[in-house]
Amino acid sequence: MESSSKENILNVLNKTFLKNCSTFSSENNENLIQSIGKNLFNGLYKYEHGISKLVIIPHNENFVIKIPYTGSTYIDYKYDYKYHYCNSIKEYYEFSGGCEERFWDYCGEELARYNIAKNLNLQDFFAKIELLGFINKSYPIYIQEKCQVYSSLYNTRIHSIFEKTQTSNICRQYHFINININWLTDFRFFYGTEKLINFITSIHNLQWDDDLRDDNIGYIQNRPVLIDYAGFEE
Repeated sequence: MESSSKENILNVLNKTFLKNCSTFSSENNENLIQSIGKNLFNGLYKYEHGISKLVIIPHNENFVIKIPYTGSTYIDYKYDYKYHYCNSIKEYYEFSGGCEERFWDYCGEELARYNIAKNLNLQDFFAKIELLGFINKSYPIYIQEKCQVYSSLYNTRIHSIFEKTQTSNICRQYHFINININWLTDFRFFYGTEKLINFITSIHNLQWDDDLRDDNIGYIQNRPVLIDYAGFEE
């Protein structure tokens, strides 16, 4: 990414409430997107979010912007027996997981894990993530390689029962791994059986295999990669 693009993203976000934010969650997504408006990528982007982060996805770039949440909002429903109705109480709470520097920052945890993967020569199996910079010197913003998410490709990445059984047998022999078997078969065909074994044993030993659902795996072109690999612990 060119430094001018990097500076523009940070400048735009620095004019939003993130500059002085201490409670960012999915509750604030609409407010943030409205304040950004067309100041990023001429408005040619969409956004998605998970439990721990917001992802801004430009239409014409090869990266996405990841903004970590500081916590989450939930609604607690309590039944009032005297007046016979449910009273809802909305509460916000900070995350207690994440990286060492900022315990709520799951994007930071993802970056830490990517660097560990690089040291173990496993980086090809992960979508690369980088720290873009900080808002007001304290709020971190990240960029990651843009991927096709597996959950958006249902019925297009299907293998035969025989092919999936071969993959499943390999996984069970080394470590059972709860990842979509069609994606794992794509992984085996793309990287080879030896690297599949290396992958499943490595992420099992690192204990990174607890949150690899279909929204967290995908492809860069045809290369199978993990997209969101920070895990999650409220």
